[in-house]
Amino acid sequence: AYPGSYVHVIAGRVHRSNEAEGMSIEAARVIPHPSYVGALAVNGTYPDVALVELTQAVPYPTSRVAGPSERALWSGHSTATAVGWGTDHDAGPPSETLNEVDEEIHTDDECAAIMRGSKVTIGSTTLVDTSRWDPKNMLCSGDQFGSTCTGASGGSLFARLHELGRAV
Repeated sequence: AYPGSYVHVIAGRVHRSNEAEGMSIEAARVIPHPSYVGALAVNGTYPDVALVELTQAVPYPTSRVAGPSERALWSGHSTATAVGWGTDHDAGPPSETLNEVDEEIHTDDECAAIMRGSKVTIGSTTLVDTSRWDPKNMLCSGDQFGSTCTGASGGSLFARLHELGRAV
């Protein structure tokens, strides 16, 4: 676990720097995935997820994370909404306004093709496989018309289930 004082969660805010809107809550502690070592692959996976415990309750509606029985929410060709303060164009500054974009979620085969890496093979032994796709732990979405940009990827992605939002 890491000290929470390094992390603040912004809730109820549409304009990132407008401190009169919503609230900024200090984290009590941050518990990263046990295998997390930064933006590096660990045994072929990217365990870049953490549990953040806040110092106070958030007085806003929350969304549950989709469970295994709700797989249809993130199966290929369903639609989800990404939300974040990432840049609104390549190499731009972070957005001042919270953005959202509807994205199509791709099938596992489509994601494997999109994120395929290169292999270095000598004889029958593959020495390096730089593929970044792991269907057990990942999904991919978006296209040239709508997707997240730098600073928002890996952020909130919501799908609808019976009019209730679920984080996927």
